[in-house]
Amino acid sequence: MQIISKNQIKPIILFALLFLFLSGSILHAAESEIRMTEAGKTVGNLKHRWQFFEVQPGVQALYAQVVVPLPVGQEVEQVSGDSSLWKKEWNKPGRLLVGLGALNSKIQVTLKGGGQRSLEFKTSLNQSIIREKDCNAAGLKFIESKKNPLRSFMGLVCEQKADMILVHLSGPLEFETDTSTIFESAGKGERWKTYEISRSNLKSTKNEIARFTFQAQGKKLQFALLLDIKSAAATNAVPEEPKKFFRTAGGIALGTLAASGAAGTESKMTLGLHLDSITQPYLWKMVGFGKFTYAAPVSKASSLEFEFGTGPSFALGSSGRSLFGLIFSYVALGQDQDVAGKALSLRHNQMGLNILTAFAMGDKGSLQFRIRSSGFGSATTDLSIGLGYEHAKNVNNFWRLGLIFQNQKAKTTTSEFKFGQTYINYLFSL
Repeated sequence: MQIISKNQIKPIILFALLFLFLSGSILHAAESEIRMTEAGKTVGNLKHRWQFFEVQPGVQALYAQVVVPLPVGQEVEQVSGDSSLWKKEWNKPGRLLVGLGALNSKIQVTLKGGGQRSLEFKTSLNQSIIREKDCNAAGLKFIESKKNPLRSFMGLVCEQKADMILVHLSGPLEFETDTSTIFESAGKGERWKTYEISRSNLKSTKNEIARFTFQAQGKKLQFALLLDIKSAAATNAVPEEPKKFFRTAGGIALGTLAASGAAGTESKMTLGLHLDSITQPYLWKMVGFGKFTYAAPVSKASSLEFEFGTGPSFALGSSGRSLFGLIFSYVALGQDQDVAGKALSLRHNQMGLNILTAFAMGDKGSLQFRIRSSGFGSATTDLSIGLGYEHAKNVNNFWRLGLIFQNQKAKTTTSEFKFGQTYINYLFSL
């Protein structure tokens, strides 16, 4: 067996080190290349690195920090240009460090003692570049569509708060934000955007948290923000049970029933039962809605109401609990009441329109508002306004405190009657 001598080992080690150095250079060049043009002369691939830098307090964006060689004795006083970043502390003898936030950049360099240099940079991408910071700990992962027609660079910084995660997304200046499925809270007119994701939204059983579409060169590019199920944070965010299709609540309602006619006006206290239910979106963002209220005849006044309907819903923001809905419903409402010893009765059976809104408050709360009108142009009309606060302990366990005001008008050929229901209700999930 042949034994390798010490003299033979040395060139092998040197060759291995040279191979690793060249491999690193090739991989770097394969990812991106930046060329600089000045006064018609182009300099080859400049040394650079992709790095996050602060663009305003609490917000970081991705830049290509490029190294520009300077002649001996030349010092930089100021650098300006669209989507470029320069700091005085970066100044080093013989070099200029500048951050580029665009694929094509023009900067103006002011030199100490007078004089200026106009530099143009062109960044070529041989593959898309995605950099993430602190997103694995947040349980999130950012990916691009395999069908994207252009290469790009995108940076994602995830900042964890007590009740939400702030996502700071930055891309090339040339890329214009087209659409996003989560709420943009900052960065209007900038190449970076900040989005808010409530932690309750991470409890969704869906893998995709958000989708982003950009426009560039007349083409569209898509990216997605996913739950990273391999991370501990994402695993903890997945609920033990899926959301119920019917989100149903029931409880007690304490209030008053009022009626007025030719004989006078009277208001009676009442105690009743309230049930309502709304479905998860089932087709084209449509949801179903149902309501039942019974006010017992504890003081010579009673009321019975039920309603059901359907309509489109739209997400508001990123919480998963904020929404806007339009519900077309059928309303059947009856009330019987004694007024000055005379019995008055209401029978209202009409089609109506509901506007439903819910605004997330913190991680578990939401403020809800509902307005309904039915019987347009008919002999009996109805207006209902509801305001409530809901606290969700988890995805299927919640309670709600609400206040409801309703009134109806009924006209005959000779008279007009008015009825009203006012309730304070306490409901809990069923």
